[in-house]
Amino acid sequence: MDNVAQPVNTFHRILGDLFYPTDVTSLTIYYLAWITLFVLANIVWDIRSDKTPPFHITNLRKKISVVHSAAMFASSLLIVIALLNPSVDKIARDTIVPLILAALAGMLTTLPALCPYSPDSGHDV
Repeated sequence: MDNVAQPVNTFHRILGDLFYPTDVTSLTIYYLAWITLFVLANIVWDIRSDKTPPFHITNLRKKISVVHSAAMFASSLLIVIALLNPSVDKIARDTIVPLILAALAGMLTTLPALCPYSPDSGHDV
């Protein structure tokens, strides 16, 4: 029975870390898992889509903005989870990583709004 219980406990731990991080280790797993899932979903969608150029490994360099969006998504989701669960709010406040990621993601997302035109056309947006 112990052989069956171990995978169940591991699966339960992973799900707990995804939706209920309780310490710094589980918060690290939370961020790594959500960012990885987000980026993988984008890559699979890109490969399967006929609306994008054929996928090539060199195109991974262009996925930096997807990693940025994934970090923003994970931080935003953590805020929602923390609103619903006070113990998650405590761990989110105890570590500076989510705050730094959320702040940097927000700043980087808004910076392009400074430019009044599209870099490709040179015309007003």
